[in-house]
Parts: sequence; structure tokens; C-alpha cells
Amino acid sequence: MQSRTVSCHNETQERAVQLGVHQFGKYEAVARLASGGAANVFLARRENPVGNTPWQILCLKTLLEKRLEDDDFIAMFVDEAKLGQKLTHPSCVHVEDFGSI
Repeated sequence: MQSRTVSCHNETQERAVQLGVHQFGKYEAVARLASGGAANVFLARRENPVGNTPWQILCLKTLLEKRLEDDDFIAMFVDEAKLGQKLTHPSCVHVEDFGSI
């Protein structure tokens, strides 16, 4: 499954729809934040490799299963993630990681 992770503000936890914990590779999705025609966005966590907290809180974007057979759509999703990695602006979300799981 294609995924894209981005940093996420903690206040979005208040709006999250609880769904239990679902594993996506090294990420654990703990709540669905949004769902659309192409992807889901989850509040997620992963073990924090640095720092004094055990978990790093972030957002995880995954393509819907119906989009996984569309090579053009997958290419567009990957292009979006690559572009997101290049952007640095306070109003833009930074892409930490992307790939297939």
C-alpha cells in the first residue's frame, strides 16, 4: 500500500475518529482524521528514534485500495509526496517519508 507521512499538530487528535490501532509498516494508525475519494489520512505514531518521548506523533496518508490498481494515480501520489518533501513553508505540511508497505 502506498503511504505518505507528514508531521501533524496534536490538536487534531480532538477531531479524530477513533479506530483502534492498525499497523502500516513501522507506523501505527490510531485514528482516522479524514477520508476522501483517493486516500485516507490517519493520526499515527512511530517509535521515536531521538528525543525524550517514546512515540513520534504524525499523520499518515494511504491510498484507497480501489486506487492501487491505477498506475497513473499511484505516480501522481508519489509525485505529490516528492513535491511535499521539497517544500519548506510554515503553511505547508512537511513530508517526512513515503513509499510502499
